[in-house]
Amino acid sequence: MLHVLENIYKELEGEKYGGTYSLTKPSFIFRDPDTIKNVLVKDFSSFHDRVLLLDEELEPLTGNLFLLSGNRWRNLRVKLTPTFTSGKMKMMLQTVVDCGLELGSVLEKSASNEEVIEMKDILARFITDVISSCAFGIQCNCLKNPDVEFRQWGRKILVPSLKTSII
Repeated sequence: MLHVLENIYKELEGEKYGGTYSLTKPSFIFRDPDTIKNVLVKDFSSFHDRVLLLDEELEPLTGNLFLLSGNRWRNLRVKLTPTFTSGKMKMMLQTVVDCGLELGSVLEKSASNEEVIEMKDILARFITDVISSCAFGIQCNCLKNPDVEFRQWGRKILVPSLKTSII
């Protein structure tokens, strides 16, 4: 399905938007950033339903701003908007930059030793450092020490259980 949408998106090169049908339901595809902003902010009441059918009871991580629709989306957006003001984002920038510099030094060390590295693990540790620093004010240093307690709890949350695998 994603390849089909990608092809339609590419066919709309030079256009602000276009459309297609998902079976009998019409769908818009937006390409222009200003149009996307208008749809997601100003004109949301006309475009609040998404194509995906989600069950937050079965998959709690699907209850995020990108996948919700209607009033649930609006309520979550109202709660999250104060967290991401330009002032708060500016305050977080240096923390993210510091974590990025740490990532660079870890990658340089691995490269100089010609080690094979698992990028998924390195990036997960980087993201854990960024989230723990920005959201909780905790310096975990997961990039240097992958077995810190914060990282262990993060792994436990994301480990699939038999129940989630069956679902």
